[in-house]
Amino acid sequence: MREVYLQPLFAPEVLGHKREGGIAITHFPFLIGRHPNCDYCIDNAMISRHHCEFLLQGDQVFVQDLLSLNGTRLNVKPLRNPQPVHDGDELCLFFLSFLIHMPVQPEAQAVEPDGSEVHEQANPEPQRVLLVEDNQDTAKMLALLIKEWGHEVCVAHDGPEALDAAQAHPPDLVLLDIRLPGMDGYQLARRLRKQRGMARTRLVALTGYQEDDDNRQSQLAGINRLLTKPVKSATLREVISQHN
Repeated sequence: MREVYLQPLFAPEVLGHKREGGIAITHFPFLIGRHPNCDYCIDNAMISRHHCEFLLQGDQVFVQDLLSLNGTRLNVKPLRNPQPVHDGDELCLFFLSFLIHMPVQPEAQAVEPDGSEVHEQANPEPQRVLLVEDNQDTAKMLALLIKEWGHEVCVAHDGPEALDAAQAHPPDLVLLDIRLPGMDGYQLARRLRKQRGMARTRLVALTGYQEDDDNRQSQLAGINRLLTKPVKSATLREVISQHN
């Protein structure tokens, strides 16, 4: 699955709302602008109603300006025609700059079957798992897999939903994707740690990106372990079955 994550290089309040985190693009076409019908709405007068759009052409992600009033720039250059985007590019919507992140393995599954997993674990103690994943298909696949291993699973698709679920039914473990829309995984982890009964809960994060700063950010956010997709099924099963 092709994904693009736009990391804002400015204070969150500049967007004109309280939404935290960057922009996770997991479907195409993906429209960004000020109009409420956009896939991501930026409530700022300097942003056009329909400002720019991300497209998928073959296996390559492109971005194009939609005749916006104040323009779109990719790596400082104004966009005149659709241009391909790459990891580390800088996208600027008038004065709003974003750093583009793309998965190292864009087609990688969240979990990779492991042929070495021959021996079944003997009656692992069931764990209450809160799975936080915005992609519906990935969430469904992971939930089924975790249930097959004998654990209880509650699924949330974004940060606010996860916070509500954790408060209503405190989990033993939270398995979360780092690149969530709105509130990303690091911000969610910090918020979860502040909730009652969550100080000792195990937090395990999944990421499809390889960034030098990820391990440091994970530690600061209170994440116990960071796994890179695709994760071996035996590894994930072992992590979930561990006790505090």
